[in-house]
Amino acid sequence: MAFEESERALADRLITAEQDERRRLALFLHDGPVQSLSGIALMLDAVTHAIDDERLVDAKRILESALERHRETIQSLRDLSFNLEPVVLRDQGFAPAVRALTELLAVEYGPHRIRVNGIAPTFTMTPPLLAKIAAGERDEAAIRRAHALDMRVTPEHIADAILFLLSEQAAAITGHMLPVDAGWLAAQTYRHFVGPVEGYQGF
Repeated sequence: MAFEESERALADRLITAEQDERRRLALFLHDGPVQSLSGIALMLDAVTHAIDDERLVDAKRILESALERHRETIQSLRDLSFNLEPVVLRDQGFAPAVRALTELLAVEYGPHRIRVNGIAPTFTMTPPLLAKIAAGERDEAAIRRAHALDMRVTPEHIADAILFLLSEQAAAITGHMLPVDAGWLAAQTYRHFVGPVEGYQGF
């Protein structure tokens, strides 16, 4: 019952986040590119009138300003397109996209003394996963054997890593994804180059 309530709450949060993002995009398009294009149209009208009045110097000046605003609008729409579906997300998947975003934000906010890091957890013993284990839908022993360390990774481990990254001990760390995975990545590399881990049959 608790697991079903948790899933419903997550679904509600996803729907709310989607609606908020739609509103944000609509506001951005209205206040940004749409307003800019409207301004460009007025400037082109002014160019036409200036040509009709044989004020060619004014026409050239206004046209140059319109072209500059046009280029800025194109760049703004390109940035929006990239943010909606980054190339790395499309070509490489979610995890590399999050890593790329972390590095990008670290560089952009670094001059303001703001650090940006991420956490890359493995299968974490959250209530939903524990419920699936209890229902026999997941094999905890197999999950643990898939890691270099035969252990449970708990939400407390994730919280400890976050606290470390927020602390002064991590003052020189930015732009990184910190794996809190009991050696999951190491085990994947091992299996790729060496072969299956003894006793691991998947889950």
